[in-house]
Amino acid sequence: MASAKRSFFRVLVGFILRSTVLHIITYFVIGALAFRFMTHRCDETAPGMRDVHGEFVMHWFFPAQVVRGVLFGFVLFPLRRTLLDIKHWGGFVVAGILFMIGWIIGINGVIEEWVYSTRFNPGLFLAHLPEVVIQTLLYGYLLLAWERRVERKHGLRQMPHHIEQATAWRMKSTMDLPAPVNETPPT
Repeated sequence: MASAKRSFFRVLVGFILRSTVLHIITYFVIGALAFRFMTHRCDETAPGMRDVHGEFVMHWFFPAQVVRGVLFGFVLFPLRRTLLDIKHWGGFVVAGILFMIGWIIGINGVIEEWVYSTRFNPGLFLAHLPEVVIQTLLYGYLLLAWERRVERKHGLRQMPHHIEQATAWRMKSTMDLPAPVNETPPT
């Protein structure tokens, strides 16, 4: 049992680390390209935006992305096996989850900004739309490709699959039990 727990935590920590590394890389690369070619005019003039070259943004830029990558890993880990099993659609599903929940329908998402705030800026939204779609797709596909590579390297489907097998075995063994007799008390 201790070995299974250790294996589970090794898979969890590895997934979170890979998630964090890939988020940081895709965020910086796609973000830098988008800023250079598409969004810098909007980012520098949009009301409510901090100075992108200011001390606060420069100080918190990297730590914020580390936290975001770790949180992505925690949130996506329970879906890991399913995402890997749906093959080529897995990266698209990851991107869809991050895009829709994180950017569109989230608590501070576009819908909330549009309905409850005077800060909603359609120009800023449209300027960042290609950046966010490309970054989330790249992140999703690279994360699952890296996971598949890790599984091939170790020659097996890692911990979440073993949990599924154990659960299926338990369900099968309980299905083999005789049905309880319905006894009614005498009246």
